[in-house]
Amino acid sequence: MGAYTDGRRRLTRYLHRLTLAGLGLMSTPVITFGNVFETDDRRPVTQEDQLDFVGVIACQNTGRLPTASLIALPDRYRERTFEILLTVAHAFYTPQGKMWNDCHFQKEGEPTKAAPITGLIVGTTTPGQGWSEDWAVARIGTRMTDHEPTPQLTSSHPNLPHAPHLSSARPSPAIVRFEELMAMRRTGGTVLLVGHNGEQMPLLLSSDCGPRRKTSGHYNLQDNRVFNHDCDMMAGWSGGPLLLRHQGKTLLIGINATEYNSVVHQQGWPFDGRFNPNTAIRINQEILKAIETLADNDNQPTPQAPLRLCESRNGTTC
Repeated sequence: MGAYTDGRRRLTRYLHRLTLAGLGLMSTPVITFGNVFETDDRRPVTQEDQLDFVGVIACQNTGRLPTASLIALPDRYRERTFEILLTVAHAFYTPQGKMWNDCHFQKEGEPTKAAPITGLIVGTTTPGQGWSEDWAVARIGTRMTDHEPTPQLTSSHPNLPHAPHLSSARPSPAIVRFEELMAMRRTGGTVLLVGHNGEQMPLLLSSDCGPRRKTSGHYNLQDNRVFNHDCDMMAGWSGGPLLLRHQGKTLLIGINATEYNSVVHQQGWPFDGRFNPNTAIRINQEILKAIETLADNDNQPTPQAPLRLCESRNGTTC
């Protein structure tokens, strides 16, 4: 009887640890209940990673904390009084279309570095019905500083919007074709994803990963709006930036969306595009237009102004 009781206690403790891991309540990265391929390489972000532009979205009446990223803007916005960030639409909407209120961006995931979101353009207001359009461009009604002054670089990439001068620290959103990406990786480019486990800090990164080629039988084969990728992640990584670093530049090439198969999470298995890809929404012309619309909006809101929704399906007008 004693052995039976001890066995039940051990099983209960084990199941409790799995539950905590799945909710992101353990202090170290874990592989439970997440799409983690082969070796789990997630680790806490350090200052040396130069990722202080990443943070989380916190809205009133919800404990959810989707990931988000500030972006670089062209030199003509040098004197701006705002910032622009990219994340997922479900940071602001329930799957059924109910909008969260009083949302803030917490830089580096720290509540003491919170700034109110005052403008928003989304790909969909019902992310539960169209996750391939589950992107959001948001405007913060104040400037946010980085750890270090950021030198200006000249961009040579043809798809960067209005980009004669871009920050070397914050990422520049860019449309990058898969073959371009592979060519840059062959010449020293690296891809990484930033997020966090569940609704808990710290921010983590997954490196030595990235978009995978889609072949016959793979999920999303005909959907050019998304990358299938093998960066390690779990709940909480939605909205995180998929970054490409190459020759001193940081490009934001995708917005992390979801694990495609959310029913059966993989732990330590090889990536299989037919069954378990993680996915990211690719930067596209609509997203670039939304960035420009929010940045050029003449009716600049005050930091205390309520969040305003711009309908991207109706000409991205505010």
